[in-house]
Amino acid sequence: MAFDQLPVEEQGAYLRQEGVHSEHIEMWREKMQKSLQPESADKRTERGELVYRVMDLERELLRKDKALAEAAAILILKKK
Repeated sequence: MAFDQLPVEEQGAYLRQEGVHSEHIEMWREKMQKSLQPESADKRTERGELVYRVMDLERELLRKDKALAEAAAILILKKK
């Protein structure tokens, strides 16, 4: 924002002082504008689907961990 408030003649000096390039300013502007736009329904449903997928995978991992622990316990008992 400080960059945009400067006159054109002083913007180059400001960039050199801060150690950034004009491409960075453009990239930051694009990212800010994208973040201000409302999210589409497709992205929300996609995110919801991903959340449920992660939950399912975590449940499956927990189940497999329990089965592995049980198998390890059985092996230990067989050795004794």
